Amino acid sequence: MNMNDEQRLNIALQMTEPSGIGALINYTGRIDKYTRFLRYTYYSRTDYLPDNLFNSLNRTELQRADAQATHMIVLVNWGIGAVAVLQLPSDDQQTEGSEYALQKICNSLSDDCSGLNLSNEDEAFLKKIYCTKVFSNISKLTEINSIIEFHDNIQLLKSNGDSLRPYNYNLYPIENSYITNNGLQFKLIEFPKGSILKIESYLLPLILKFNRLKKNMYQDFQNVRQHLKNEHKNILTRWKDSKKMYELEIDRIRKLLEAFRRGEIDEKTFRQDLQQDQTTKLSYMLSNDIEDVEKMMNKESLIKSLLIEEFIYTNAKDRGVEKKDDIQTLERKLLKDVGCVRLICSNDNLYAKNQTQWCKHREQMLKERKGNKNIQLVYADFSYCSYELNEFITLPRTEETKTVTTPPPKKKLTLQKATCDESINILLLGESGVGKSTFINALVNYLKFDNLMQATKNLTVLIPVSFTIAMGDNFTEHAIKHDGEDTVSNEDHHDLGKSITQHCKSYVFTLQDGKSRGQKLRIIDTPGIGDTQGSNQDDKNMQHVLSYINNLTHLNAICILLKPNNSRHTVFFRSCFTQLIDMLGENICDRIIFCFTNARSTFYTPGDTGPLLKALLNSLPAKRIPFSKENTFCFDSESFRYLVAKLNRIKFNSMEEADYNGSWEKSMTELNRLIGYIHSNMSDPIILNDSHSAKHAQLMINSMIRPMLEAMRNTLRNIILLNERWHKTCIELCPKIIKGTTAICLECPRKCIKICDFWVATDGLHVVQNKCRTCQCDPSQHYRIDYELEYKEIENSAKPTEEDMRKVLHNLCEASAEFSYFLLQSAGNSQHDPFLLGFERMIKEESDICDEKTSYKFNLHLVEQLQLLKTHYEKANKKLATEKMITELDVIYQKIENVNKHRIIDLQMNAIRQWHKYMIKYYEYEVST
Repeated sequence: MNMNDEQRLNIALQMTEPSGIGALINYTGRIDKYTRFLRYTYYSRTDYLPDNLFNSLNRTELQRADAQATHMIVLVNWGIGAVAVLQLPSDDQQTEGSEYALQKICNSLSDDCSGLNLSNEDEAFLKKIYCTKVFSNISKLTEINSIIEFHDNIQLLKSNGDSLRPYNYNLYPIENSYITNNGLQFKLIEFPKGSILKIESYLLPLILKFNRLKKNMYQDFQNVRQHLKNEHKNILTRWKDSKKMYELEIDRIRKLLEAFRRGEIDEKTFRQDLQQDQTTKLSYMLSNDIEDVEKMMNKESLIKSLLIEEFIYTNAKDRGVEKKDDIQTLERKLLKDVGCVRLICSNDNLYAKNQTQWCKHREQMLKERKGNKNIQLVYADFSYCSYELNEFITLPRTEETKTVTTPPPKKKLTLQKATCDESINILLLGESGVGKSTFINALVNYLKFDNLMQATKNLTVLIPVSFTIAMGDNFTEHAIKHDGEDTVSNEDHHDLGKSITQHCKSYVFTLQDGKSRGQKLRIIDTPGIGDTQGSNQDDKNMQHVLSYINNLTHLNAICILLKPNNSRHTVFFRSCFTQLIDMLGENICDRIIFCFTNARSTFYTPGDTGPLLKALLNSLPAKRIPFSKENTFCFDSESFRYLVAKLNRIKFNSMEEADYNGSWEKSMTELNRLIGYIHSNMSDPIILNDSHSAKHAQLMINSMIRPMLEAMRNTLRNIILLNERWHKTCIELCPKIIKGTTAICLECPRKCIKICDFWVATDGLHVVQNKCRTCQCDPSQHYRIDYELEYKEIENSAKPTEEDMRKVLHNLCEASAEFSYFLLQSAGNSQHDPFLLGFERMIKEESDICDEKTSYKFNLHLVEQLQLLKTHYEKANKKLATEKMITELDVIYQKIENVNKHRIIDLQMNAIRQWHKYMIKYYEYEVST
């Protein structure tokens, strides 16, 4: 790369921040036989010290201030320096054509970008070459992902001298110009070239291994985290150890190099100190970590593919499988409490080396399920247990499976999520700090153990817990913390007063006693009401809750969790009841139950909260919500806190232990009464899909905003293409299902791709939870999305006319105005117009593209058309407001149905439904009881 040896060493040891071509050392992308590196240099001019000034500095008696600098810049070359990393198609037949076309690009660049004559075939080959990364002193070039665009931009840059930047410089020793330095002498002794190469031969393999490991560790292992908690935890621990050891080794070599350059040690000493056993150990650790992380990446990919085909993944180790087990024991452990199931036993080695056999087994299992929809398919992974699996095993054995003709019983695999027909779904609501998470933690232990003594020996802490307890005569405070078993974090313990629970999350329990045996009980934990962030956050939390339950199949009850002797109930708590009734109808009033926490202090009664709650319920305009002994239950979770404190080695006297035991017994009695009440009064669910209400319609419209806006924008693109190309090709939206909470940042630059002569900004997903984990921009500069949009150029075989597309555009624009008017009307005109904000955002996106790109004719046309469409929308909205139309709910539902009939909308809405389905599963945890 024509880089100075010492400078290259500085970059490798992180003594100099890499930039331009130098940043190539940190490249971690794919490099194989299809990878090519294109180096380009263009010289424009040189800036240098004039000869008379330079000569006057030579051997002067000047003194200078103390500084550690050893050299000064005397010459700077301006121009272009760039290295493009190219990936050819991984097809040997395509490679030859790609190489030939690429050589034409190189020849043209060598000849000042003149004489480039590409055939259609050449262009086709070049479009298949992906420009993975460009390293350059020109920032504009680093954003390019097309070799043709790279060539064209080089030509433009050369014609505009203002765009050129320095690409290299010459250094001159300061000691030649300044003899004295106030008594301080700073040296720079350079290594011989041969020695530098030896240092790099030792150093670079470590750097490459570490960068490769670092890149892999930033992958998303959400399924591995959920199903292989211990294995994932071990990988993270080893990564931290390797990272620390690597940083120490780089620091050690850096200090050795500095000592040599200052003349403190000679080359022989440097070489002796460079080689250490620690280095060999580090290289070995990194290699092992890379191998294990890549196995984990493969496992993540495997689990994803299984989930797509609706297999259940289970770890055989978690089912207690051991080396000594025979087939009968395997069946007993793996098929315990299971109805109609087909299970395949496999491990990483079998899966990797016997793909043909695996595919046959998978196809056979899928075929069986196609014939019997009740069959559940399970992949049992033996990779982490001691059992030696030498071949695929399917369970139960074929002859037994063929006899299964009855409907599946209610009991299923422990890891299987309960179906809506058999589960009891209870929504848990309460103010921030009321103790919903602690209540759930206590609940699992009440269900799992018969008494406090049993729980002491094997306490289950499901959700992370954090509290302070005062002990002794001096009330010494002890901070108590304990991690939870559930690996998908749903808690934030860092902000006092802020709702700890951040997302709706369900916990599924299997009841074991009496007539409830085998019944699934799903408790849905929710963010707290009365958050210290204010009413806006409360409203967001409530909208999240409503959106979550809107995607459930049914709901049996709503449990309101309260503290006794609470002297106030927030305005928003009243709003909570109102919104639930608005969405679910007045029938939900009979499904509301009240549970009180910390009730030991009020002798297991509602205390002063009772009268306040009655007054609040009586003030509601809807049907009266009952509040009586029958639907009110008083618990005390202090016995659970006592158990956690004991785990933290806090000691209690016999009187205190007796008190906590009484708390446990009383809470157990209330739990049994609660389950009996639910079975007797709430076993028939409320079917949420049948809900027709203003609140339900609002939720549906809010989910349709982005699909409608993107449908209109893409329709405009295709109208422009139809007029420009006479309907040969068009752009098709391809919604892609995403897994996780993501957003698009309005501040960060987004990658643009070119399709059908349009520049299109890709979604550029940022991972967002409480804040963005991808960038440092303010959370308000992000807007959440629940599917990713990709684009495809297709032959316009259907040949819709411009009139047809204009009609679709008109209908969607008019529907947008009606939906916006309904939203603002039903929300009391308290919110911004979301459709108008969407139009403005799209116009800005397209305008930004025009500002950044040199070829933007089609995008400029699109900006003009979007502005016209926005004007049409505003006029339609203004007309509705002027006429003060009262929108009938049935009319809105009919309009929603009509809009969803458009294929371009339906595809996007299906991706949204799949996202909600995935997120519900992701934030669901089945509790072993």
